[in-house]
Amino acid sequence: PENRAIVLKNFMSIAGLTMDQHLLKTLSANLKPRVVQMGRYVVRKGDEGSSMFFVVSGVCVCYVNNEPVERLVKGACFG
Repeated sequence: PENRAIVLKNFMSIAGLTMDQHLLKTLSANLKPRVVQMGRYVVRKGDEGSSMFFVVSGVCVCYVNNEPVERLVKGACFG
């Protein structure tokens, strides 16, 4: 849970936002790590969206019509 709080706090800092410690602790306790192997999809067009994803390491490439349109690196989020 502490590492999750650091990820969330770093994202908030990059976004220029602040969050009180209680809210940070509550939200970070609900983060669920997910490891995605290279070449696998995280989400696809048309999927129901109910999650937010943080890129903690590696690169996430976004495709539209099988063409890469965006590269998300450590510190980025989507969803």
